[in-house]
Amino acid sequence: MATNYHEEQKTQNILKMRAVLEELPPFCKEFFRGIEQYTSARTRLAYAYDLRMFFEFLHEKNSACARLEISQIPLSYLDMLNRQDIEEYLEYVSLYQKDGISIINEERGKSRKLASLRSFYNYFFETEKIEKNPAALVPLPKQHEKEIIRLGTGIRVSECVGLDLQDVDFDVYGIRILRKGGKEAIIYFGEEVGTALLDYLEQREHMVPVEGHENALFLSLQNRRMAVRSVENLVKKYASRVTTLKKITPHKLRSTYGTALYQETGDIYLVADVLGHSDVNTTRKHYAAQADERRRRAANAVRLREK
Repeated sequence: MATNYHEEQKTQNILKMRAVLEELPPFCKEFFRGIEQYTSARTRLAYAYDLRMFFEFLHEKNSACARLEISQIPLSYLDMLNRQDIEEYLEYVSLYQKDGISIINEERGKSRKLASLRSFYNYFFETEKIEKNPAALVPLPKQHEKEIIRLGTGIRVSECVGLDLQDVDFDVYGIRILRKGGKEAIIYFGEEVGTALLDYLEQREHMVPVEGHENALFLSLQNRRMAVRSVENLVKKYASRVTTLKKITPHKLRSTYGTALYQETGDIYLVADVLGHSDVNTTRKHYAAQADERRRRAANAVRLREK
């Protein structure tokens, strides 16, 4: 029986997290059980990687922790740390060596690592297992906004590669996708996309999928479900033939679709719904420039008196 893409990814993330947990102090398992109900397996795995980085730093730089293996560090040691220790950790992850490779974290990366640490400390502080919460005292690094380059289409690349054959419905010209958090949604497509899909499906009929990938809509040259990285490489390859001035990614194609939809409708809530944003403020952030331009045009749209 073919495995659902999203279920397969969830299983892999759970297995990876279990492996990381074996390297962490035992009390970390309590934290992950505590947040399981309101976080995805992918989010918990990201937290696990961040916490492993934190304890590796302590084991290398903190004299008390250096005497113990990471898996032997007790929960009480969290109360030994202060704000300065957390700040030194953020400074450390700005540039460090791992397996002979230099790794750099700028504002966004450091913010994520601090957010993971805050969640970790908050859990044990609120359950009264520790008395101090130094992570809460450290402000998030100020992030510099990047210019948003816009081109493209609507769904996330992970949603695209997760599509199965039965998810496409030409009766309504729609595709059924699984959003972040596991929520299903129907996204409708136009005639151009419909024509391209029909052309592809004609070729798809002659492909022989590898066992376990029979239901996948988009197959790779190896007749397996396409991976996110494969789509990113395809976009990079064909975009470079059009322009070398801008870095074009699947996410930027998705952002462009949102821009075009907002310019056409002026409905920020519709754009948020189509793009699958759980918070409309996320959408507003990306399309603030368009909203400002619409307000500028409104200034001259109504005449109060004849000249």
